[in-house]
Amino acid sequence: MNRKTITNIISTLLLTGLVWLGMSSGFFDYVSSLGQPNPIDGQTSQERPSKTSEQTTTSQTENQVNYNQAYLSKDEVAAYLDQYDELPPNYLTKQEAQDLGWRPELGNLWEVTDHGAIGGDHFGNFEAKLPENEYREADVNYTGGSRNSERLVYSKDGDIYYTPDHYDSFDLLYEGD
Repeated sequence: MNRKTITNIISTLLLTGLVWLGMSSGFFDYVSSLGQPNPIDGQTSQERPSKTSEQTTTSQTENQVNYNQAYLSKDEVAAYLDQYDELPPNYLTKQEAQDLGWRPELGNLWEVTDHGAIGGDHFGNFEAKLPENEYREADVNYTGGSRNSERLVYSKDGDIYYTPDHYDSFDLLYEGD
């Protein structure tokens, strides 16, 4: 028997008892960690967001993003930050990119990475256009070559802002705690 068959048998035998005992959540999290869908919501643990949609601003339609997948678009990177509290794995700090041979003046980031993007460095908020907090920044909608003017600026509290014009203006995409 393969792992899927065993998991299905165990699920079938224990489902009624676990639901009755109120223990289904942990069991289904274990099953989904094996890559099998949770029978309740049909998602694996890698597809399931870590936050509820109530924690996003009401105007934001939550994008479905998967953990450990590469993203570059504003909406997907913002959703990834909101759901997983970290940048997608294709993001590198400026220092990490430079260690790989990136030279900003050459616009060679995609020559030294596999479609990487710059993100995770400190944002100073020196003009005080955002509420006082500690922020980090990430390039979005990057298409290779020289960096564009679009950034996400985010805090550990879960606030995520978008600036289309290199910090001249900001739109709140997600409001944190």
